[in-house]
Amino acid sequence: MLSLARITMPDINLASSTALETLDSLGRQKGLLAGANVVMPNLTPVTSRKKYLLYNNKPNLDKDAALSADTLQKIIAEIGEVIGFNEAGSSLHFKNRIG
Repeated sequence: MLSLARITMPDINLASSTALETLDSLGRQKGLLAGANVVMPNLTPVTSRKKYLLYNNKPNLDKDAALSADTLQKIIAEIGEVIGFNEAGSSLHFKNRIG
């Protein structure tokens, strides 16, 4: 679905979310390889994460935010990509719309 969305809407942001990891332990990486271009680290304090569960089997509930960010950077590097730290996150679609 991500690939189809990327092909039909090449200038939007598509998230590779933690929900993909509930289906496959490599779900986030596969999401990026399929066309997603955004990841969102879980910065919620570990002590509060179970209060904000949107779905079952959410991964990494016990990892602190610093570990999550380090892990995220590592898994993205493993597929040959890099995180665009300190870059604007607006999609090309939004940038083109506002001119």
